[in-house]
Amino acid sequence: MALRQGLCSEAKARLSRCLKCAHGELNNHELVSQTLNALGSLVQAQGDTAQAKDMLMSSFTLSKAAGDVVAQAGALGTLARAHATAGAPAEAHEMERYAAKKRALLDKGVREAALLEGHVRALQSC
Repeated sequence: MALRQGLCSEAKARLSRCLKCAHGELNNHELVSQTLNALGSLVQAQGDTAQAKDMLMSSFTLSKAAGDVVAQAGALGTLARAHATAGAPAEAHEMERYAAKKRALLDKGVREAALLEGHVRALQSC
């Protein structure tokens, strides 16, 4: 357990440095969102549900602004687990329902892209 805790602490420190760099030096909102998602999952695993929810909501907000549906679905799924851990089943259900909508949207986009790719290949062969 001590080894795992040490690894979690090191991971948290590295992700915190990554967050500082992504935000301050690179001004890369997508990287900030992804880092917050990873940090949120980590601190939730360490038992800090309140901080995890804050990080995951920030991750979701940034990914929504960037149109990153994959990151939105990930943040919402992890938020659902955080709410469930905190003993808030209604909020957990709501987050999971919203995550499912985002995954469906993503699946639809993938199907449409595959169709478009098929059309492009058919036109190129003419």
